[in-house]
Amino acid sequence: MRWEALFADLEAQAAAEERAEALVAVPDLVRAERASVLLADRLRASRGAPLVVTAGSRTWAGAVLDAASEWLLLAPSEHRRVLVVLAAVRTVRGLGRAAGAPPGRVEGRLGLTAALRGLARDRVRVRVLLRDDADDADGVVGRLDAVYADHVDLLPDEAAGGRRGPVTVSTAAVAAVEELP
Repeated sequence: MRWEALFADLEAQAAAEERAEALVAVPDLVRAERASVLLADRLRASRGAPLVVTAGSRTWAGAVLDAASEWLLLAPSEHRRVLVVLAAVRTVRGLGRAAGAPPGRVEGRLGLTAALRGLARDRVRVRVLLRDDADDADGVVGRLDAVYADHVDLLPDEAAGGRRGPVTVSTAAVAAVEELP
């Protein structure tokens, strides 16, 4: 009997040491996992959740409709949509800690220009807001005419300064694209 008790005691001590080592390793594992999580992953996990997002000098409050590696689609109201460029995001309020699954092959290729091509195809009237909008705080209003690899041509509304011809905007300068009525 003494041998059985001794072995049981040794097994209990070893199991306790393993549990203690695992508890010490958990924070390191959590930090390592968090280091691989992208903002887009957390935004994807927040579909339907209300967030407050600041990009450039603008702030929008709305439900998350979708998120890809380069953009976030918010619904500030039932009939309004804002495509926010993730690289321009300064702050997000209300974001949970959960991370969505990485995007699939097709979803992963839906970059900013793919989303802009959809707006151009549908001839949606938009306001393009720039990251540094001190010169043009109201952005450029009109319809996307052509979407290129790293820039877009936007045909401005006649009411927006009466300019003729397209305004070319570098996609690197875009903070957000608001859908207008």
